[in-house]
Amino acid sequence: MFKHIFCPFCLLVCLFCCRANLSAEIVSVTITWNKGLCDEGCERLLKRRLEGIDAVARVEVIPGQAVMYWKPGQKFDYLMVRRPTQRVGIGIEAFYVTVRGTVRKAGDKVTLTSLGDNTKFELTSAPAPRLGTYTAYSSPKLYQLRAEQLEAFQRAESDDAMVTATGFLLMPYRRQLTIVLENYQIEKEPDQPIQ
Repeated sequence: MFKHIFCPFCLLVCLFCCRANLSAEIVSVTITWNKGLCDEGCERLLKRRLEGIDAVARVEVIPGQAVMYWKPGQKFDYLMVRRPTQRVGIGIEAFYVTVRGTVRKAGDKVTLTSLGDNTKFELTSAPAPRLGTYTAYSSPKLYQLRAEQLEAFQRAESDDAMVTATGFLLMPYRRQLTIVLENYQIEKEPDQPIQ
């Protein structure tokens, strides 16, 4: 009798665990720094410190860059990454993230909510440089999605499609996390992209 209860229970647990892994949300967080300021010993220490973050499953370090693969269901917080790097003594130049989730459009703003942990990221694009003029990349007000991106995200919201967005975090220390898109993928079903 115990076998009849135990087997369905094990199957249910396996299905739940597989589903949780399939809905990976914050996929990875990448940081960069001046590679001349961190030798091999510094990189080993940094890797050890980053592996100590509860939300991180695995870390890969190469000169000037560390990629942290995030555990499913774990939220991202700037300080959880910043503190270990400060202890090693490196200054982070940029934060890059890859996030998977659903999008919601409100006017000219699009918010991506990562699966599992519900971390919200505003999506935007860098201002296009104009020949002969100075572009102030430090002003968040100049970062806006292009018309074709807004249309694509509107369709993704209507289709209830999954969106995977990759880009750098604009001023990652702010409460509102903003991804400046480098690329994105919209899919209706897993592994079936529509854009």
